[in-house]
Amino acid sequence: MSKLVSIIIPYHNETLNQLRRVLSSINNQTGIDFTQVEVILIGDGAEAIDGDALFEEFENLDARYYGYEDSLGAGVARQVGMDISSGDYYMFVDADDELQNTQALWSFFNAVKAGDHQVIIARYVEEIRDADGTYQYVTHPEHNWQTVAAKWFNRKYIASLSLTWREDLQFNEDTYFVGLACAMATDISYLDQVVYIWLWHEDAIKRALAGQLDQWVEVNRYLLEKIRDQRPEQLVPRAVAYFADIYLRAQRFPAADQDTFQREHARLVREFASIWPNVSALVGNQIDHLLATEPAYKGLTKASLMAFLVDQIKLLQVAAK
Repeated sequence: MSKLVSIIIPYHNETLNQLRRVLSSINNQTGIDFTQVEVILIGDGAEAIDGDALFEEFENLDARYYGYEDSLGAGVARQVGMDISSGDYYMFVDADDELQNTQALWSFFNAVKAGDHQVIIARYVEEIRDADGTYQYVTHPEHNWQTVAAKWFNRKYIASLSLTWREDLQFNEDTYFVGLACAMATDISYLDQVVYIWLWHEDAIKRALAGQLDQWVEVNRYLLEKIRDQRPEQLVPRAVAYFADIYLRAQRFPAADQDTFQREHARLVREFASIWPNVSALVGNQIDHLLATEPAYKGLTKASLMAFLVDQIKLLQVAAK
């Protein structure tokens, strides 16, 4: 029997209590038809669990477990979940996060009552731990195209793009999948509701590997190449988003390997040299937007923007010789 939505949860080293927490946040939803929801828990090289025993604790859930021995990354796990799912939409929830409130899924159900959408994007909250050990909770803007959090993706639309999770991307893999799905879409429904909470964990891979800027650049180059080939009208705005982000990201999270980062970034700059004049004129405004909306960049400035722009021109001049 097909479902309206398949909620796919990859896990690797999360504890049973963490799995119970995320499953409880789904089980406790109100105002929805649970017969239209399936939950697929994917063990990515994780210790095998008794899925039947775990799922018995959650009477509302039509849930199943699938695991494999080698850890292949969250992207591969999500793809496995998609391949065995039956929902009209995919929703991805990380095993160490949770739905933020009991009406999170109702917001999406309500959005599709009037008809299908290619992508539905709601808002999410990030839990941030300060240096003194206290926590703060920051609501992200609803137009985030970099994370799977708080989104539904239409199965038929994703299939029409032949879009899959790349096996070669171990980190920032959702930037590629989500970014491409959103950039290609002509029908995105934005919800003003907060539905998801990205919980703080000391060893969370995205935070632990924030300095891997070379991989961040590689992901964005793949993304821009696809957009150039299939939705060229989106190329300039997506390139602007990349250059504004990398300007701030390199300040907040210095590259662990500067040489590799600079080499990857130079490759991207030169590959998209033809659009640089259009991009450079818009980067400053996009940086202002990120400074105003992105919690990770709080306290940064664009004081060195002119030097950054000059550096990009130097890279282009080297390529032209």
